Amino acid sequence: MKSQMNSHEGMQIMGIAAHMADQVQIRNLVDLTLKAYGGIDIVVNNAAINPVYGPIAEADSKVFDKIMQVNVTGPLELSKLAYPAMKESGGGSVINISSIEGITPGLGLGLYSISKSALISLTKVLAREWG
Repeated sequence: MKSQMNSHEGMQIMGIAAHMADQVQIRNLVDLTLKAYGGIDIVVNNAAINPVYGPIAEADSKVFDKIMQVNVTGPLELSKLAYPAMKESGGGSVINISSIEGITPGLGLGLYSISKSALISLTKVLAREWG
């Protein structure tokens, strides 16, 4: 995993590569952020995959697991790891980027749609429990 620190118009910017299906990389992302900035104010869960297009009856369970790992489990774990720092500082924001597919599924995108529906529900649960 790489990280790079830059300055832009008086602001520090750091990019940290992390795969949302890898718990070690997610933990490292949070640890490096806390080390560099001393806290976390916002989490934006934007990473997603959709490696398959076709009818759900033909979907492989391993592909489903991969989609759910990146699109739902990753955002959950990242949010959970950032939560203590946000709580300690008195608040923060978790923004989960979903899709219209999570509300109105399109043809051929069944597994992706399921994951985005789950992400919408995760957002509501976090808001209810942490808001």
